[in-house]
Amino acid sequence: CSSDLYIHFNFTPNQDKATASLIGDVPRGVMLRERPIFLGGQGGIVGPLRIGYGTVVAAGTILREDLDDGCLYSGAGSNRLIIKPFHEGLYGNPDRIINNNIEYIGNIIALKSWYRHVRRNFFHDLDFGPALYEGAMETLNLALSERINRLGVLAEKMGRYAENPDRISSSKDNPATVESQNKFRQAWPDFRDFLATAEEENMAEKERHVFLGAFEKSPGQDYLEAISGLEENTAALGTAWLAATTKWIKENAQVILRL
Repeated sequence: CSSDLYIHFNFTPNQDKATASLIGDVPRGVMLRERPIFLGGQGGIVGPLRIGYGTVVAAGTILREDLDDGCLYSGAGSNRLIIKPFHEGLYGNPDRIINNNIEYIGNIIALKSWYRHVRRNFFHDLDFGPALYEGAMETLNLALSERINRLGVLAEKMGRYAENPDRISSSKDNPATVESQNKFRQAWPDFRDFLATAEEENMAEKERHVFLGAFEKSPGQDYLEAISGLEENTAALGTAWLAATTKWIKENAQVILRL
């Protein structure tokens, strides 16, 4: 990000904050090999968004859509004023909002696994290392809990609108939107319970063992030196493990939430 002002807009007109934006991703990012993401000054992003590595967002731009790797986004567009009815509780493209939140949660869980099985070993050589590790894990657990709570608020708000079909406008797209919101509201308790009971040790076990078998921490190596010095095939095994972890979360979410 540039040094100038940049804003992440994370509060919606429906008074929710299920707006987590994923800039880069954990499976590739922890390997310290990806191209940087540049967010030009005097701009912002409207969450929840996903931004790929190597992306450049020009200064003075408000980003409102997901970007794949290597994109240049200038924000050029129409200045035409748009005025249309606002329906409280009705979300535009609810499936995208839900999927981006699930992706974010999956990345937090993958980062927890990385800390538990890899980065933890590097804390032993530091003063107060165990306390630092415990603090890092506590922070990740708080982040995960916050995202789950925010998603629960979203489910509640989506459900309130779905329970009032008389409020649906004449737009042909709105009935499908309300149906998606209602499905999410109904399935949310099961998904919340799944997230509360899912054990990281059961996720991507095979991929994890393959990477850890190839990964060796040399005595005296610090964390940055060890990870940036990995051979490319070993780093790829680590990315495959963490990507399989996020995939495990997404696949279970799709089944439970009927996405």
